[in-house]
Amino acid sequence: MTTHRALGISVDVPRGWEARISRMVPQPGDHVEEQHHPYLHLASFPLPPVRAHYGGGAVERMRTDDVFIAVLDFGTEAANTSLFGHAGLPRRLARSGFSARQLQRMIPGQLGSQHFCTVAGRGVVLYVVLGGGTALSTKVPMVNALLPSISFSHEGIKA
Repeated sequence: MTTHRALGISVDVPRGWEARISRMVPQPGDHVEEQHHPYLHLASFPLPPVRAHYGGGAVERMRTDDVFIAVLDFGTEAANTSLFGHAGLPRRLARSGFSARQLQRMIPGQLGSQHFCTVAGRGVVLYVVLGGGTALSTKVPMVNALLPSISFSHEGIKA
């Protein structure tokens, strides 16, 4: 494993996986303070250079045994709101928590899991996409092994 750090996010990247940490691109209607929050993309397959925040452009390329993970920082204004009320990033995902209904965009065969939480005083979304049912047994254990390595440090706060 190698550790990837940028923009206040750190993750241990499994061998053969790719990680990218970037800043959100402002969208029409965004508030000024929401325009530049960081996000992490992590995948068991090569990430294309251009991807949407929730993996558009990447998830279409997944094989049935692939996994895509997005960790999106929505900033202090989202922290501790009812949607982001859970404290801390999940450290373990249950296989039973994956479903096609959890996907941002339904792609036949894919399964997803979404979690909203507050980490280091910031609203954070964990979004995981599995390429297919075989990834439930092969990749969910890998996701669970790497989740504890994801950390945030903002203004000296470490999660």
